[in-house]
Amino acid sequence: PDSRGATLEALGAIGPDAKAAVPLFLRAATDTNTPDQNAPQMVRAAVYALGRVHAEPELVLPALMKALNDPDSIIRGNSAGALGEFGPDAKAAVPALFQLLKDKNPDMRSITASAIKSIDPEAAAQRKAELDAATAEPERWQAVPASVGDGLKLGDEGIATVASA
Repeated sequence: PDSRGATLEALGAIGPDAKAAVPLFLRAATDTNTPDQNAPQMVRAAVYALGRVHAEPELVLPALMKALNDPDSIIRGNSAGALGEFGPDAKAAVPALFQLLKDKNPDMRSITASAIKSIDPEAAAQRKAELDAATAEPERWQAVPASVGDGLKLGDEGIATVASA
């Protein structure tokens, strides 16, 4: 593992007491000039740390909102989770988070739904059906355990269900 990323994670683990490191986290989270293969790990760790420290929202929230559009799914997920750590201070991010609920990754949708609930419980309650649908297990996974759990007596119908999933 990259020592820079590990350092950022360790500082972030301190939590709010690491507020003095926010400028360092911001530089690492927005660094587009690191040419080495460890750049994504640094950004991931920095975004995660910004959420753990959850300080200086006026500086941090714009960077986290920008990270919601990163091509790296871990960076997007860390950003959504970090925004959730800011609670109501991150209310401006809620529209972008609702867009992220459309992500194909179920873990991303789950993290995003949790963030929305932490940031704006009222919006989460108003759009409960949308949050529930985004975090529901896909039908194809629900069908398989029921078929397999029946003593492996899938038959033609069960095999067709599994094959089409």
